[in-house]
Amino acid sequence: MTTLSGVAQVNLGLFVISAIATRGARFLLLAWLLRRYGKDIRHFVEKRRGLIAMVAAGGRIVALQISDMLRRSEPQGLLCGLRRCQSHAFEFQHARL
Repeated sequence: MTTLSGVAQVNLGLFVISAIATRGARFLLLAWLLRRYGKDIRHFVEKRRGLIAMVAAGGRIVALQISDMLRRSEPQGLLCGLRRCQSHAFEFQHARL
């Protein structure tokens, strides 16, 4: 991962902070699972580590894509600013008359 971040020219500070945050979150999640479910969950996680990582990465990619689509879409509903929404509502009401 560190080699890829160098090739992609990721800011070193951002890389270090994100690595600390993600690894810390992973260990906190594992500690919580162990405390809640005991040793049985440890074997489950160790056997399916790759699958769990793929599902988590896929979920993150999907969430980022949805977020990006919502930011780039035309103003609709709750996604637009109040003034734009009011002007769209005004135009819609007068178009119906």
